[in-house]
Amino acid sequence: MTWRLPVLVGLALLLCAQTPPKQGSPAPKEASPAAKETSPPPKEASPPGNWTSPASPRDGIAEEYWNSSRAMKTVAACVVRSLNNKIEDMGLLEPKTTHQVKVIEIGRVVEVVHPRAFFIPTEFYFVRITSELNRSRIELFVMPRWTGKLEDAVAKCI
Repeated sequence: MTWRLPVLVGLALLLCAQTPPKQGSPAPKEASPAAKETSPPPKEASPPGNWTSPASPRDGIAEEYWNSSRAMKTVAACVVRSLNNKIEDMGLLEPKTTHQVKVIEIGRVVEVVHPRAFFIPTEFYFVRITSELNRSRIELFVMPRWTGKLEDAVAKCI
């Protein structure tokens, strides 16, 4: 069996992170109860007003939306192809990996989502396509830090 250096380094780091402290080592010092009562709690930086950044694009509203005269299936296929190209160009999609179409409501609503890759643990964006009277409504939901990166790719499918 051949071991490779990155595997050994990874295992060593994993073991070091899980090793409990030695019995003879001093415990970390905690602040005295009097110091805890008198010191004010740290202030959190937040934007003005009551607005907070959503933890998921599903918590917010659509960043951008378009109406298309094309059928929902055609638009979904175009969005998948366009997002695959865009995200692959950004270096965030492995070769032969593709976005997925999730059916939300049969014949009426689908969502195009990024495949859950090991290096992207959460959902940063998704596209919802709704069929309305032989037309399609395309909605892009995106996290704030991804704003401005995917709009052009989705807009190609109008």
